Formats: sequence, structure tokens, C-alpha cells
Amino acid sequence: MPEFVFERGVSDSRIPAELDRSTPIWRYQDLPKFVWTLANNSLWFARGDTFEDRFEGSTTQAVRNLYSQELEAVVKDAAPGFVTEAMAWMTTQRRASKQNNVVNCWHMNEHESAAMWKLYASAGQGVAIRSSIDRLLQSLPAGRASHPTDGSAGIRLLADTSNRDSRGVSKVIAIDFGPVTYADYSDPVLTRRPGSREEYFRKRKSFEHEREFRALAFALAVNSEGHVDLAVPVFPDGGVAVPVDLDVLVEGLFVVPGAPSWFTQTVEATIERFGKRFPVRQSRLDEDPIF
Repeated sequence: MPEFVFERGVSDSRIPAELDRSTPIWRYQDLPKFVWTLANNSLWFARGDTFEDRFEGSTTQAVRNLYSQELEAVVKDAAPGFVTEAMAWMTTQRRASKQNNVVNCWHMNEHESAAMWKLYASAGQGVAIRSSIDRLLQSLPAGRASHPTDGSAGIRLLADTSNRDSRGVSKVIAIDFGPVTYADYSDPVLTRRPGSREEYFRKRKSFEHEREFRALAFALAVNSEGHVDLAVPVFPDGGVAVPVDLDVLVEGLFVVPGAPSWFTQTVEATIERFGKRFPVRQSRLDEDPIF
């Protein structure tokens, strides 16, 4: 497995100023995945092409039209079919780049979500980590690395061949954070934000119930000539484990609604075995109604 050093980027500009960083975020998962988190002191960032949503990392027709218009304006004297071929190449590159982006997903909510429990702990043996945006950021080591925000920065990033492994992949990778926005992909005015990885922080309206907050990391392999090589598997294991400080990250732990007492005791014993002291709470969805 490739070895990376992950750093929290110096710029958090993707997080809107109006979004309170104390906002609670939740990560719902089954017990084996939570045990993995404890055992590895890490969060799993899944590769973009492993998600069920086929639109992950995709663009919109409005964006494609914009790219096409820009190309036509720049290469007016190009051979017939050049723009069509260039757009086809761009599509191939975008699809391949899903293997170079890894994502860790959270649910923003002041309270538990019955829908999230059903989606991610339907077997009745799940837990939910309660954290906050600020806790997530602070659980990762601060660093100087940050994603390029303009074209020139991107060129400098690719030109820097220092600190790369034998595959040409940077060993130091910055992590970007932000809430997912939800949009109508058929909107004719929905265009890109130049120089950003907006496609990975935007989803279709049908996923709006997720209220997702994401952490994103990406890396590219650069060959000896300084060109990006998308054929190199940057994250060959379907994702990557990113080390975090769990004592900072975890505010508390909730067990799935309806969990028997033995399950709660098992979770508590597992946490203690790994030397942690997280408070474990029964789901508030188990509270009795008042009539």
C-alpha cells in the first residue's frame, strides 16, 4: 500500500462563512467499520469510482457547452472535428480521474437522522460518531499544503517533482473540506467555478436529504516528462486510510435504535480495549413517546 503524508490545507475557503464550524456532523457505519476506525486510528477515504452514485465527479451539460464554446473561440482555424475530439478526450480524462479522488462523507445535523440509520445501519448493529466540522478539521495535522485555486498554481504543482514516489505521485497530499451543494443538473446556467474541484462537492437534488459534509483528497501521477499519467493507480486499494486524532474527532458515540443491551456493552468494551474513553449513548429515537 502506498505511503502518504496527509495535511489539512491552509485554506478552508470552500467552507461558507455562514456555516458555523461547531455544526454537528455524524458518520453512520456498521460495527466492523467502526472497529477498523479504532484499530487504525484513521478515517477511510473511498475512491470516487467506488460510489454507487454514477454521477460522482461528473459535470453538467452547461459546463460541457461552456468548454466547447471556449475551445471553438481559441482554435478557430483547427481541423474539422478537432473540438469534438477534444471534448471526447476531456470526458475520458474526467472519468479516469475518479480513481485519483478519495472522499470521506459526513451528515450535517443537530440531531440524529432516522433516515441515515436505515441507510447505513439497517442490520441493527451500527454506531454513529458524533463530531463537528471544527473537530474534523482539527483531528488532522495542519500543514502548508493546499489545493491549487487557479491555473498557475496547478502548473506549479505539476512542475514540482520533489517529494514524489517511484510512480511520480506526491507523498504529501492536502485535504479539502466543504459542504456538498445540491443542484438541478439540467439547469442551463449551472456552470463551473474555474480552478476548483467543484464536481466533487456537488450532487443532484435527489440526494439533498443527505446534507453531506465532505473531506476530499486527490493526487496525480506525473511522469518523467512532467505530464499527468492517469493510467497509474494512485489509490490501488479502492481508497486510503487517513490518520486522525480520534480523541479530538469523536465527541460521542450513539448506538443504533433498538439495540439490545449486550450490543451497547460490546461497543463499550471494544472502545475500552483500544484505550479510548468515548461516551456511548443509546439512540434518542428509543425514547418513549408521551401521550
